[in-house]
Amino acid sequence: MQRLLLTAGLLGATAVGFGAYAAHGLEGALVDLGYGGDELAHRVDNFVTGSRYQLATAAAVLAIALLAEKKPLLAKAGWLLVAGVVVFSGLLYVLAFAGEGWRWLGAIVPLGGLAMMAGWGVVAFAAMTAPARIDDGPADEQNLADEVVRLEEVITHQQQLVQDLNEAVTAMRNAADQTARRQNNIEQTVKRLVDVQTSAEDLPDEKPPHY
Repeated sequence: MQRLLLTAGLLGATAVGFGAYAAHGLEGALVDLGYGGDELAHRVDNFVTGSRYQLATAAAVLAIALLAEKKPLLAKAGWLLVAGVVVFSGLLYVLAFAGEGWRWLGAIVPLGGLAMMAGWGVVAFAAMTAPARIDDGPADEQNLADEVVRLEEVITHQQQLVQDLNEAVTAMRNAADQTARRQNNIEQTVKRLVDVQTSAEDLPDEKPPHY
């Protein structure tokens, strides 16, 4: 669908250019050609209408080009829109400058409109039909299977991390308990030493016997 995407870009770019020209240079160019009054307004209006339809169609073709990979029928709708806008807007641009001898081109303009209507009809039909089979379905299934495997690996890894964390917490608790027991033993030992020293200080002094 790369060509359809490229076409959408070209349509959009030229539509913006034509719109800018209609706003800033078209009227002056038509005045130089001798047109004025209602005829001038009519020609400017035709040109502006063509640029607006072209820009809107470019946006539609862009969206269709992005969706056509999964819905091939949309590609046909996109090319119908392209053909329609080329005829419709293109002839409106020509008629904005054409002389009286080219008025017959106006009869062809509606054909472009019909082609665009057909394109939109195909879009509606594609939306109502069942989703098209994607050729790379097996590849998608394989990708899904790979994603499931990776997810299972991630879950397993997280479970292992939780287990390691629990073991680390248990080891820390055991170490803390051992430290508390050692500290208690030290305190008990210090207390006994203090008691012994206190008892020794409380004993009366005994003088050695005199001979």
